Amino acid sequence: MKPGDSLEFNIVAQAVDDGNWTNNVYVNCDENGTLKSDNVTVEVVAINLTVVKSPDNAIIANNSVVNYTITITNPSEIDATNIVVYDKLPDGFEFINATEGYNYANGVVDWIFRNITKGETLVIWITVKSTKTDNLTNYVEVHCNENNNVTNASSTVQVVPVNLTVVKTANVNVTKINSEVVF
Repeated sequence: MKPGDSLEFNIVAQAVDDGNWTNNVYVNCDENGTLKSDNVTVEVVAINLTVVKSPDNAIIANNSVVNYTITITNPSEIDATNIVVYDKLPDGFEFINATEGYNYANGVVDWIFRNITKGETLVIWITVKSTKTDNLTNYVEVHCNENNNVTNASSTVQVVPVNLTVVKTANVNVTKINSEVVF
């Protein structure tokens, strides 16, 4: 290099984990044995979305509808992007409806959202109908580009059989013609 010249180049790196990452540069000049260095530290913040799944009723009769609310919050300092939500229905639930923009196939409801900004909460819902008596646990998974970990939640609904009992009574056991009987 000539005196007064400078050389600039860029290195592109992708963070694979959170924490403080320091990148160092060292330059050695053979002509005068000079060693120069510099560094820069970048804080890499993981997005840790939270998800809560709640049914409108924890105990329902068989062949009844249950509405789940799924609340996804981004408490992080940066926006989460390419949010994908998967809700896998257990055997015993039949899909009825969900928040606009869903896809449904093979017992899985999914949504794709462009982003959840820092501090924002996204609320979606899903409606299902029970088809058998059991304790049915419904799981939801949330993925985003900024975190390799899957955030998940579950909720269990107890589906009970409907047991009707009928008791018929009369105010008398024996009566005569033209008499009133109260049932």
